[in-house]
Amino acid sequence: MRTYAPLRVARVDLALGSLAAFVSVLNLLDLATSSVGLQSGFREGNFVALGLSAALDVGTLGSLVILKVVFVAAVALVALAGVRARDGRAKNLVLASLLTSAVVFSAVSLNNLYWVL
Repeated sequence: MRTYAPLRVARVDLALGSLAAFVSVLNLLDLATSSVGLQSGFREGNFVALGLSAALDVGTLGSLVILKVVFVAAVALVALAGVRARDGRAKNLVLASLLTSAVVFSAVSLNNLYWVL
């Protein structure tokens, strides 16, 4: 088991918290731009949201809200697991997961902003 020096742990933990916050903000931006797009007549392209909408008999926006709440909670749990991890490999795995989510949701948010604005 590889462990890090205390200063490095503090930096990694700060990075984990910052990335979790950034991904959460991107999810809220995605929700806001999707809401504007739906009100403007665009159709939702997220098949999970559409399936959830049909399964729960709620509107598309309602299913998006449910998905975003679940995803933000999952991001927070993953970041917390990374902060609590003692093993350096576990911290790196969480960091890589959050970085990947940040890149994906940045692309989604930029795409939504392009089409909505």
